[in-house]
Amino acid sequence: DLLIAIPADRALSFAVQASTYFENKTKELFSQADDHFFKDKFANKGCTISLGIAMGKYHHPFRVLLSQALELLDHAKLAGSKDSASQAFLVPSYMDFHVATQSHQLSIDDIRRRDYTFKREGENGVEEFHRTLRPYRVDEAKKLFDAATKLKRSKFPSTKLNELYRAALENR
Repeated sequence: DLLIAIPADRALSFAVQASTYFENKTKELFSQADDHFFKDKFANKGCTISLGIAMGKYHHPFRVLLSQALELLDHAKLAGSKDSASQAFLVPSYMDFHVATQSHQLSIDDIRRRDYTFKREGENGVEEFHRTLRPYRVDEAKKLFDAATKLKRSKFPSTKLNELYRAALENR
């Protein structure tokens, strides 16, 4: 495991870049290896990594962020192992992240159950809905970040972004 403390506005971009670099670099090294284990088992692929990213303000207790990052890492590892593309030695890279707004210790599961899940009566009885798709496969997260960057560069009105955010959290 690796722990890195960097400014929050760079954390997600760094995570995607680090994951991509790690996978490409190990792919390159495996292709040059004399040992057939790497060539046979990794079949021209590199190693993947799971990432747990907890972000908070500079005064946020580090121990809380660390605890949440470890929980997020567990979520990412579990999601990778359940992915249909998983193989014996390889699982896709996954990342999970959270922006901490409260300084007291809350588990990520509790936060997501409280803030990102709701139930509605449906055709099949009570159905549960989730407002987030986290954890994300790193390649899917990159697409999401690219779309967000384009939206930001297009000077999409911040009032409209706030309206979208409020709509997503409706019925909390």
